[in-house]
Amino acid sequence: MPAFRKRVLLAVLGFTVASAAIAQDQTYEEALAELRTQFRRADVNGDGKLSQQEASNAGMSRLASNFRRVDTDRDGFVTLPQLEARLADQYGR
Repeated sequence: MPAFRKRVLLAVLGFTVASAAIAQDQTYEEALAELRTQFRRADVNGDGKLSQQEASNAGMSRLASNFRRVDTDRDGFVTLPQLEARLADQYGR
């Protein structure tokens, strides 16, 4: 997968990876584990979905700023399956 697509993915999901080299070397499994950990930390009320405010409060500023793009069902929340689907798409799975 081109490094550009991985960097876009990381930006959309709100990861704070600063180095393109790290992004290029991250496997799908590593990215998935990181995504799940970040999601659990951000979901402070434990309802299984993130509001834009939760994403912002958790330091997921890129997700917060791209929230409407990621919220594919337009319900005002982003779920882990929505994020996992984007990740799988970015990794060609």
